[in-house]
Amino acid sequence: MKRQTFHIGCLLLMVTLVSLAASGSAFGLVVGQETAPSGDWDVDWSYVYNWNSSSAVAVDPYWMLTARHVGGTVGQTITIGSETYTLQEIVYAPIDSGETYPVDLALLRFDKSLPGYYDLYGGTFPTPPPPTVDKKEVVLVGYGVTGTDYVTHYTMGSGSGTERWGTNEVDDVVRAIVATYSSICIQTNYNSADMTYEVGYGSGDSGGGTFVEDGGTWKLAGINAYAGTDGTAGHYDKSFAVSVPEYRDWVLETVPEPATLALVAVGAGVLWMRRRRRA
Repeated sequence: MKRQTFHIGCLLLMVTLVSLAASGSAFGLVVGQETAPSGDWDVDWSYVYNWNSSSAVAVDPYWMLTARHVGGTVGQTITIGSETYTLQEIVYAPIDSGETYPVDLALLRFDKSLPGYYDLYGGTFPTPPPPTVDKKEVVLVGYGVTGTDYVTHYTMGSGSGTERWGTNEVDDVVRAIVATYSSICIQTNYNSADMTYEVGYGSGDSGGGTFVEDGGTWKLAGINAYAGTDGTAGHYDKSFAVSVPEYRDWVLETVPEPATLALVAVGAGVLWMRRRRRA
């Protein structure tokens, strides 16, 4: 597996969506991309949230998954609809074997049940895909800035805090070492001539979700984390999401499945009833 090292300046927050505008023109990401995905890209984006000036994704009735560098503080609140949710606990992903720095993921537990959540993708990605194999197409969702499209790269502008989506395809799986994090990531390369609605990550998109269709269901495949340059300052042509399949076991070990919790609750109730009867 390839290792890519970036300096702190590439540590970005959330996703930047790009348009199909002519090279060099500015865009506001309003043509079809600030409304919910539809058609072939019919992903329910309802459970990606604006968290800590960045993003987070619900993966359980009580838990969200985000990038560790997004941060958060126990007691911090988030308002969804008319409900206010309070952060009760933060669990950080451990350090991968043989690495110096921790994985850039964090689980956030809230005090009451969230409106909904996503299943985790457990499949694989070609690394890199042979020319004869189709790359997996993905949908990216986040609350990051807009920017300017130059076809083979993009620059970042303003406008974070608005939920946006776009598309891309997985080009590789790499270990990305950024600042004090070391994580296995899925890599998407940027070229707006390749796909409709093609995008890259921008400041404010970290912690958002990258989704892949699996058996007719869109599942969470990555947590948006970094943008890479083409060698020129401010010119971005690569995006990196911390790979959910690589860290799925850690999530499932930390977050009990709702069905399991229900069975435990029922089992406890039966045990209590039996004890009462024996008494």
